Amino acid sequence: MLDFFTILTKGGIVLWSKSFTRITSSPVNSLIGDVLIEERAGENSYTKDSYSLKWTFANELDLIFVAAYQKILQLAYIEELLATVKKFFCDKFANLIKDSGKLHKFDFDEDFDAILNKIEEKDSKSHEKLSKPRPFEKTKKFKETAEGSKKLSVSDISKPPTNPIISEDEIARNIEELHRHKGKRGRGGRKQSGTGRPNVSSDEKKQARKKTMRVWDDKVSKTEMESLDYSGDKGDSDKSSSVDPQNLVDQNQLGQFQDGYYEVQDIGQDDDEDEFEEDDYDETNDTSVENNSGSSILSFFKNITGQKEITEQDLVPVLAKMKEHLIKKNVAADIAAHLCDSVARNLVGQKTGSFKSIQSTVKQSMEMSLKRILTPKTSVDLLRDIAQAQSNSRPYSICFIGVNGVGKCFAKGTKILMYDGTQQNVEELNVGNQIMGDDDNPRTIQSTTKGEGIMYRIIPNDKGPAKFFECNDQHILVLKFAAEPYMRSEEIPIINRSPRIRLFWYEYDAQNNMIVKKNDSFYYGPGEDYPKKEVAKRAAIREMARRPNLVSSDFIWEIPIKDFLTASDEVQRSCLMFKPNQVIFKSVQGRFRVILSKILGVNPTNSQISAASWLVGAWIGGGIVKSPIIYVNENEKEILRAIEQYSEMLNWRYMKELHKAKLDDSEWKISFMSDYDIENGFYVLLQTLDILDTKKVPPVIMTDELDQVRLPLLAGILDINSHLLEENRIYRYVYRSLHERCEQICNLANLSGFYSTNIVANMKECSDNITTPSCTIISGNKLEKLPLVVSRKKVFRNRDHRKFNRDMVWGFKVEKVGLGSYYGFKVDKNERILLADLTVSHNSTNLSKTCFWLLQNGLKVLIAACDTFRSGAVEQLRVHVRNLNALGQNSNVELYERGYGKDAAGIAKDAINYAKINKFDVVLIDTAGRMQDNEPLMRALAKLVSVNNPDKIIFVGEALVGNEAVDQLTKFNQALKDFSGLQDPRHIDGMILTKFDTVDDKVGAALSMTYTTGQPILFVGTGQTYTDLKNMRVGHIIHSLLKE
Repeated sequence: MLDFFTILTKGGIVLWSKSFTRITSSPVNSLIGDVLIEERAGENSYTKDSYSLKWTFANELDLIFVAAYQKILQLAYIEELLATVKKFFCDKFANLIKDSGKLHKFDFDEDFDAILNKIEEKDSKSHEKLSKPRPFEKTKKFKETAEGSKKLSVSDISKPPTNPIISEDEIARNIEELHRHKGKRGRGGRKQSGTGRPNVSSDEKKQARKKTMRVWDDKVSKTEMESLDYSGDKGDSDKSSSVDPQNLVDQNQLGQFQDGYYEVQDIGQDDDEDEFEEDDYDETNDTSVENNSGSSILSFFKNITGQKEITEQDLVPVLAKMKEHLIKKNVAADIAAHLCDSVARNLVGQKTGSFKSIQSTVKQSMEMSLKRILTPKTSVDLLRDIAQAQSNSRPYSICFIGVNGVGKCFAKGTKILMYDGTQQNVEELNVGNQIMGDDDNPRTIQSTTKGEGIMYRIIPNDKGPAKFFECNDQHILVLKFAAEPYMRSEEIPIINRSPRIRLFWYEYDAQNNMIVKKNDSFYYGPGEDYPKKEVAKRAAIREMARRPNLVSSDFIWEIPIKDFLTASDEVQRSCLMFKPNQVIFKSVQGRFRVILSKILGVNPTNSQISAASWLVGAWIGGGIVKSPIIYVNENEKEILRAIEQYSEMLNWRYMKELHKAKLDDSEWKISFMSDYDIENGFYVLLQTLDILDTKKVPPVIMTDELDQVRLPLLAGILDINSHLLEENRIYRYVYRSLHERCEQICNLANLSGFYSTNIVANMKECSDNITTPSCTIISGNKLEKLPLVVSRKKVFRNRDHRKFNRDMVWGFKVEKVGLGSYYGFKVDKNERILLADLTVSHNSTNLSKTCFWLLQNGLKVLIAACDTFRSGAVEQLRVHVRNLNALGQNSNVELYERGYGKDAAGIAKDAINYAKINKFDVVLIDTAGRMQDNEPLMRALAKLVSVNNPDKIIFVGEALVGNEAVDQLTKFNQALKDFSGLQDPRHIDGMILTKFDTVDDKVGAALSMTYTTGQPILFVGTGQTYTDLKNMRVGHIIHSLLKE
C-alpha cells in the first residue's frame, strides 16, 4: 500500500529511496518546492496529484524522511513508520552521515522491509481487534453511567493529542522486534526498486497529467448585459473636473534613472535595515537585548544554554509569544500558526551554539523563514519581460484584478455636503466633484458606482441632530466609543472562590477591526493577594489607569456595517455617531463681504458685516415676506436699540410705528423702505440674497465666515423668535416656525457648531401655546458665543459638558431594510466625508501609478477599459489618461474603451489586437472590482483571463486586511481555476499592496498574501499621487514584523 519512501538531506541530496510502484510524477520535488521551501513544514500532510505525502525531520542530522501513498487510502501507521525508520536509520548511520567529506552507500533495503512488514502486521492486527465488539464496560456510554464514572482514571479524562504521537517506547519496541527477526526477507510479490546510491532518486521524469475539466458556460445574454449598463448619459462628463496634473506628482517621491531605466523608490529606503540584517543576531547584541527587560519580543525567556539540544517543550512558550506578536502585526492567524509550527519542526533536535539563547535561535530561524517566503521565486523585472515581448513584436499585457473597493454606498436621494456648501444627491455626483471632508478640506471623487444589494437604515436616537440615512452592508460607519473602564464588587459567596473586585475595560483588536471587552479580578481575603476589600480596590484603580481608555484617547472606529452587526450588544450600544464642532467653508469665505461692499460702496468693517447679518436674521425671525419689515414686541427695548444702532452703523434709514397686535401686547413695525430715489440698503441686500420672496436662510450666509456672518445671523433669528429653556443650568434655545424654515435653522445651527434637532410642535420643550407644526431645539457647550442682544436670552456658561462634546455625538440603531439600489463613490485622503446633516461618514488607483512608471521608461501604453460594470469607471480612466499625457512631452498613453454593459473579455481581446497593430509596448487591462464571493463576476473574470491569457495577472489588495487577505486570494485563484475551463488554468502572478502608508509596522498583509499565493509583491502604494508607488524590500518587511 506504500508507494514510495525516501530519505534526503535538507540540502536536497537523496541518501536512500525505495519505490514499490511506478511513480507518475515527482511528488517529492513538489513537496520541497511547495511546502519545505515555503515554510509550510508545520502542516501534517501534503497532497499532490493522486499522492498523499507525510514527513518528519531529524534536525540533529539535517535529514528529512518522506513517505508517499495513494491519497484515497487511509494508512494509520505512516507516523509510526516514519518515527521508527528515523530512529533506526539515525542510530545505524550517524557516523556516515556526519562524514561529509565523501558520499557513502547506505545499505538499508532489508532493514526497511523488515520495519515495514512488522508495522503493517501490527496495524492489521489492530484492525482485527477493532472489528470485534467491545464489552459495554469499555465503551464511552458505560463511563457516562453512575457506576462507570466512579472508575474513571486520569487517562480517561485527559484530552487526546491533536496529532498522532508515537511514543519512544513504541519506537524502541519496534526496533527491538526488528533486531529479533533480523535476516527475514522483505515482502514478497512486490516489485522492488530500492537502491543504495546516495544521490540517485527513483522519481521518474515528471509527466503531464491529462485531465478533462468541466467546461463552464460563460456566455452572458444580451438581456443580462443590458441590465448591467448603468452608463446613462455617456457624454464626456469628466470635463467638469479641473485637476492640475502637476498636483498628482510628488517631486520628493520621484524615483531615479539608473542605466537608462526609471526605477521607483524602495519602501523604507531611509530606514537603517542593513544594520538590522547584519547585526541583529550578533551574540553580544543578543545578550544586551536580553538584559533590556521588555525590549525584545521574547525577552521573558532567558534560558542561556551551551550545546543544549532543543526540545519541543523549550520552544512552546517562545513560539506562543512569537505567534501572538505576528498576529499583532496583522499576519493572518492561521498563517502565523503554520509558520511557528514550521519553525518548531525545523529546530527540534538541533543544538544551540555556545552561550546562545533559545530566543535568539528561534528569532534567527524565523527571520530565515520569513526571508525564504518573501523572496520572489519568479521574475519581478517587468521591464525585462516587456523587452522580451518587444523582441517578439507583440505588446506585453497586464491584467489588474481585485476586490470591490467601493463599499461606501448610499440609497438614492441621500444628501451629501459639497465643498462649496451646497448639497447634492449621491446619485448626481460625478468624478472630479469635491465633497466636504471632516477636517474642512475637500475630498475629490475618484470614481463612482451603483448597483443593488441588501440595504440598512441608520437611525439616530431621539436626541440626535441627524436624519436617518440608508446604505449597503459594505458602508463604513465612522464612530466614537463611549464606554469607559469600570469596576464592580462581587461579594456573593461562591464555593472555592473569595470575594473580588472585577475590573472591566475595552480594547481595540486591530487584527479583526473589533472592540472587545476584557476583565481582570482582584481577590481579597484570607490566603488571597489582597488582605481586604479596600486594598484590592486601590490595586484595581491603579490597574485601571494603565488600561486603554477608548474614550479619552479620541479613538475613532471605522467598521463596515456587516462587521459592526457582529459586535456584542454592549459594544454596539456604546458606539456613537458624531459631527465636527463646526464646518469652515474655505472656498466660499467672504462672499457676503463682497455683496455688502457693493451695497455700501466701501469695504465694510467686521462690525458692519456682523450688524448686517444680525439684521437679516431678525428679519427672518420676525419679518414679512416680500417686504423689508420687521415686527418687534413693544417691550423688547434691547432689540429696538440694536436695530437703531446697527442701522445707523450701516447708514440704512427705517421708519418705526406702533402697531396693535392681536394679543394684548402691541408691536413696533420697523420698515426699511426706499426713500424717493434712494434705494434702502437693507431692501437691496434682501433682494441680492434672493430671499425677499421666500424668507429662507440665504445659502451665501449659511456657509460664510463663522464669527462675522453665521453666528450673528443665528443670533438675530433667536433674539426675535425664540425662548430659552433652563434645567439644572443646562440651556437650550427653542425656535418655532413652519417645518421647512425649522429645517433651515437647524442646518445653520449645526454648521455653526451647535447641537440642533427638529421636533414636533406639541412637545413640552415648545410650550403649550404653540400651534406651529415644528420646533428647532438648539443646545451646546458654546452657546455663549452667540452675540444675542436680549439679556434674558444670553447664556454665559452652559454645564452641558461630558468626556465627549455632548453636542456632537449621538446614539443610533441599525435596521435591515432589504434589497435596494445604492450609489457610491471613492474619494481621496482619509476618506471621511460629511452628509448634508454633518454626520461623518466614510468613503474609500494603482493602474495609473503603474502606467506612470512605464511612461517614465519611454514605453507606449494602452489602457483597456474593461470595467464595464461600474458606472464612472471609464470616465475615471479618461481623467487619468488626460493627466498622464499632460505630465510630460514623452508621455504616450491612450485609452481603449467600448462603453458599459459590453463583454469585458471581448474588449480586452480587441484592445490587445489594436495595440499590436499600432505598436504599443504595454496593454494595461482595467477590470471591475468584485467581491470574492460574487460568482457571476468571478466567472466573467475567469473568462477574460482564459480568452486573452495576459502576461501578468496582478491582484490589487489593501495592506489593512488581516485574515481576509487569505480568503480573498484563495477564492480568486480558485475561481480562475474552476471557471476557466482550461487544463492548465492561470493564477495570480503578483500583487500590488495599497494603503501601505497607513499601517505603520503592521505589515502582516504582505506576508499573508505572499504565503497564500507563493507569488511576489511587485509594488506597494503609499499615497494618492502617481509617484506614490514603491518597491517592496524584503528586509523592510522582516524588520517591521520582528521589531517590538
